[in-house]
Amino acid sequence: MTKTMIRTNNQITLVGRAVKIKEFGKDVASITVALDNGRDKNGNEIKDTFVDVKCFEPKVYGKMKPGMLVMVTA
Repeated sequence: MTKTMIRTNNQITLVGRAVKIKEFGKDVASITVALDNGRDKNGNEIKDTFVDVKCFEPKVYGKMKPGMLVMVTA
């Protein structure tokens, strides 16, 4: 009997507004991204989802300000 390995490649893309930006040093930052969930079928607004993201590219988060539209791919 042979064992079969199943590999999956999952990718997620988030588009939202930067809410909080905290630097943890020269190379790492934590960014909270607010995702707009839109409205339900009755037209009621659904609460936003907040996602904490670690960023390891100083060129990117150095220019980021709260309220900016961001796209995160992981």
